[in-house]
Amino acid sequence: MPVLRVGGWVLAVRGGTANAEGVLSVLKRVYERVGGEGFVEIIFYESREEMEAFLRREAARVGVVVDASFPIMHEAWTGTPRIHLVPRELEGLGRVGKAFLVHEAFHSVLHGSLEYYIVALPSGETTVDSWTAAYIAATSVKDLEVHLAMEKHGFGEELLAERGYWGQVLGGEWRCSSPEELSDVLRAATIWIVLGDEPPLSTCCGETVGDIVAFYKALARGPGRPWSRVGEAVAMVARTLSRLAAEPC
Repeated sequence: MPVLRVGGWVLAVRGGTANAEGVLSVLKRVYERVGGEGFVEIIFYESREEMEAFLRREAARVGVVVDASFPIMHEAWTGTPRIHLVPRELEGLGRVGKAFLVHEAFHSVLHGSLEYYIVALPSGETTVDSWTAAYIAATSVKDLEVHLAMEKHGFGEELLAERGYWGQVLGGEWRCSSPEELSDVLRAATIWIVLGDEPPLSTCCGETVGDIVAFYKALARGPGRPWSRVGEAVAMVARTLSRLAAEPC
């Protein structure tokens, strides 16, 4: 397994294609700017199908659920941060592909251990699956941390590319009438928050998630890491999902 050293970081590379050099140069830039030290496994795949098959086998082995719908993802299911990617597809996405590569690299820096998969479930009676609330809150709070770190370390161009991507995916006025839409809205909103802008929520969606967005703005201002208050985010998302189940937006 080839090893690439970037300062105190060790990148163990598996697989490889003709597009690997460009990917590794972007990753080197991230780890150089971040500094510190760590170990990350970078796994290249020739196709999305190959990547999905591997991830589904791994997910079944460790007992988790995986969404492999994008040609790159980070996970640390076994306690080791790993970035999985299809470089040919990622390169075809242009600026967006580069932005998501930077995004996942920051996940490996910030969320590369098992503690980020351990989240307290909300207490009390809810009408929705508590696991769903925990997943939505945890992923969006982790994305908030990633986007704050990207801004701090000078990756503003990549943040703008991510904002453009989500703007196209979610459209002009964002809706949040289902758990899936709520998840996308909260993850995307963290980019707008870090850039100092208001997320373009529809009136109904704004009324539904306004308290969570305000909470995430407070987390972004600090003090402390947003992750330290992920339990509060889980409780807020659980209450929001309960309201949506009773009165869809």
